[in-house]
Amino acid sequence: MPRMGTMLTDRAVKAALKKNKKLRLYDGQGKGLRLDTTGTGHGSWIFRAHHKGPDYRPEVGLGSVRDVSLAEARGLTDQCRAWLREGKEPKIELDRVRTIPSVPTVREVALMVLEVRKSKWKNPKKTVRDWNTRFENYVPSTVKELPVTEFTRKHVLRILKPIWKNQNPTAVRVKVDLSLIFDWAIEEGLRIDNPARAKMATALETPEEGSNRLSLHYTEVAAAFQSIHQSRAMEISKLYAKLLFLSVLRSSEVRFARYSEFNFADKVWTIPRERMKSKRPHAIPLTSRMIHVLDESRKFVGDDPDIVFSGRGAAGFLGANTLAALLQAHKLGMTPHGIRSSFRDWCAETERDHIQAEICLHHQVGDATMRAYFRTNLVEQRRRIMSDWGDVVHGKSA
Repeated sequence: MPRMGTMLTDRAVKAALKKNKKLRLYDGQGKGLRLDTTGTGHGSWIFRAHHKGPDYRPEVGLGSVRDVSLAEARGLTDQCRAWLREGKEPKIELDRVRTIPSVPTVREVALMVLEVRKSKWKNPKKTVRDWNTRFENYVPSTVKELPVTEFTRKHVLRILKPIWKNQNPTAVRVKVDLSLIFDWAIEEGLRIDNPARAKMATALETPEEGSNRLSLHYTEVAAAFQSIHQSRAMEISKLYAKLLFLSVLRSSEVRFARYSEFNFADKVWTIPRERMKSKRPHAIPLTSRMIHVLDESRKFVGDDPDIVFSGRGAAGFLGANTLAALLQAHKLGMTPHGIRSSFRDWCAETERDHIQAEICLHHQVGDATMRAYFRTNLVEQRRRIMSDWGDVVHGKSA
């Protein structure tokens, strides 16, 4: 029978290692775990089986005290007993498990993903800094050190719930970061699922109003546009805002505009694929109001004559927060991206063509089959929509 008695403690183990004589200490759980010390500060955990009777008592080394804690030794003991119940030899099974490569932690995978992906980002230094900030601030230490195979939907919710409602844009980015980590694990054969891509609408609170893509009703856009026009902001910043309102593009697509992208003869602005979120080029029909803004912008050309909106930001462009700060300063109740929502609502409520409206926003239209056959960009048809939208922005009826 296994020995029963006082259960070992971490303190007792440390005391035994300090004694200058060999000791044999049994863990009082009666599961066959003991500690053999050498008298020189070292010791080993031993499991002695009693499962098959007194004639079957093989001993299995579970590891050095320096490498295996008391709690871990007890866990290994339970595993060996389970193998015995299944008719397996604990020593053989333990050797087999120890030859399997260790599973990386969530932190280790995050570092590998970051290293692979940073070469694909437009601004690697800033993106890496932002990634690290989110990972360190919003992913608990205990979760970071989990094997990537043990991360579950429960952990995703634990991370996202505290910030989903009041810090929704950040929470969404954290969710994307986690998704990339587990996509890597799937590709490496470590997982078959991605817990960060699971639907969580019922488990997460509705974001605070105004925390994500705040927009105006299209009938309020003209007043916001006029407020910007009459503000004391720098003229180049106001022109940047005006072109964004009129073109309904994403802020970075307008901010990094270059004069070489404009064909004034055909009245078309073509943004190259490398500047588009979708990595597809986008042709925008130029209206007379857009052309007027571009003509005015030439009065403020900087060191690089090809840059439309010169500033002190990266590579001579206006800073990334220029427009957001302008909208916030005048309490206009919208984000830069919100103008796209206002435009789309206007298109829907005034029964504009759905496909043309989606192409104006550079959204994909239809399924893969439809896109295979539908290859026109409808520039001339969209010109009328954009002209009418310009009337809305300027407070005219359209």
